Amino acid sequence: MTARVALTGANGFVGGLIAEALGDDLALRLVRQPAGPLDVAWSLAASAEDVAAALGGRGLTHLVHAAWDMRARAPAEVQACIDGSAALFAGARRAGIGTLIFISSISAFAAARASYGRSKFAVEQRLDPDRDIVLRLGLVWGAGGMAGRLRRQIAASRWAPLIGDGRAPQYLLGAESLKHAIRLVVEDDWPRGTVTLAHPAPVPFRALLQACAAAQGKQVTLIATPWRALYAALVLAEACGLRLEFRSDAVLSYVYQNPAPDFAAMARAGFTPAPVEID
Repeated sequence: MTARVALTGANGFVGGLIAEALGDDLALRLVRQPAGPLDVAWSLAASAEDVAAALGGRGLTHLVHAAWDMRARAPAEVQACIDGSAALFAGARRAGIGTLIFISSISAFAAARASYGRSKFAVEQRLDPDRDIVLRLGLVWGAGGMAGRLRRQIAASRWAPLIGDGRAPQYLLGAESLKHAIRLVVEDDWPRGTVTLAHPAPVPFRALLQACAAAQGKQVTLIATPWRALYAALVLAEACGLRLEFRSDAVLSYVYQNPAPDFAAMARAGFTPAPVEID
């Protein structure tokens, strides 16, 4: 059967890569502001009934849920992401979609302390591990997202702050490897359940910044910053209403990482992401 895929988050960095990978199999984009014939209005506030009505009768085989409100800070805002995802899944089931695919994060695991990781993990629990797929992505390296923010930080200054000593491991996933994996997923050549998707060889954060600087022909001075001081400063800035590129919750994700990401499911899929060339 030819895949017909509905996608949330197509206007974001990761969602845009997924849309590129899907190509002609992308049958419907669920977006906040429709702008084309493939678009239908949707947000995380939509009910399961609204989702079922929007998706039903279209012959859809897969739903890829990549949308997330990255502006969510307060507990109620984060809970809205969880509840909206649950309603999306319930509506997709009512519409007869057989496979649900959730784009999660390597920051999601049972003992996560950061709000982002905890909330993503909570959404993972709403899926059926025998029918559905969770992709816990590493740091996606491409033109946008966190990679883009790091590049801009390096380009803007000859100084770069480190969180602690900067040796915390970063698990990278190249944009092309992500697109390849998505193609395998919708072709049903992929195991069900949760798969951590990243190159299994970690890169220390300080080495990542140094490689970014070298790619720009720059030298940067890395400044070790106690993580609690940085976290407190970001919390204060957020309390004052500032919307910064780097959030306090990201510091918690960095400090309290999953100590042992499980790449066994990725190996069972026979998939090995290409090493990422830092540019």
